[in-house]
Amino acid sequence: MRNFFWPRVGPCATCGAPRFNTELCAPKIPMRENILIRIGTDLEFDAIYEDMKLQFPPEELKPKSVFKKMFRTRLTKLMVAVIEGEIAGYFIFHKAGEIAMLDHIAVLKPMQSKGIGSFMVGAISDHYSDLKGMFLEVEPADPLKPDTIRRVRFYEKCGLYRVPVNYLMPAPDGKTLRMDVWFLNSRSFDGKISSEEVKRAIRRVFPHVYGVFESMGESLARLDDEPAQAAAAGA
Repeated sequence: MRNFFWPRVGPCATCGAPRFNTELCAPKIPMRENILIRIGTDLEFDAIYEDMKLQFPPEELKPKSVFKKMFRTRLTKLMVAVIEGEIAGYFIFHKAGEIAMLDHIAVLKPMQSKGIGSFMVGAISDHYSDLKGMFLEVEPADPLKPDTIRRVRFYEKCGLYRVPVNYLMPAPDGKTLRMDVWFLNSRSFDGKISSEEVKRAIRRVFPHVYGVFESMGESLARLDDEPAQAAAAGA
């Protein structure tokens, strides 16, 4: 049986398993035998970014050069789900203390509807047990956009929940895009994360993720607005 592996640099003090570094390590748990999750390479990201351009709207996508700059830090990781040597899915996250930002998570189109997305979400919850969890930017559910409804139902099925935060995502064109914030608990955290905790994490991670975007300041300045009032005003 294959386990959930990270590139080896030394044994974990907790479980004795191979690990990449401490912030990625957690006790081994049973996994689907045909899926390997590991850190992605720079070359693999070139191909993954082409998939991202197909699966994510351009206003939600940071330039490739911004991602590559973030990957050179210890705060951002690209992880890939591999089946029989081929990449089937991927996720990108940024650490922000005890809460991380799950920036993108996707399954390649030919591999969708096979349970891989649910597997990746569960693996994230299980293996990042040193965190309280990760927050995600999610396009609000819109009956005119079936994909948004499907995505929200998927997250609900996987145990994620919405956190009331006035979240304006900085966009590459200098504008902002209203998004909902959803949260994935790690297996070590059985409560519900508070809006204030998520806002503190946003303030910590935004300079790293969106520092090159002109609208980051506006996004942070509006973070404490009441979500319902801001949405009603069309902000």
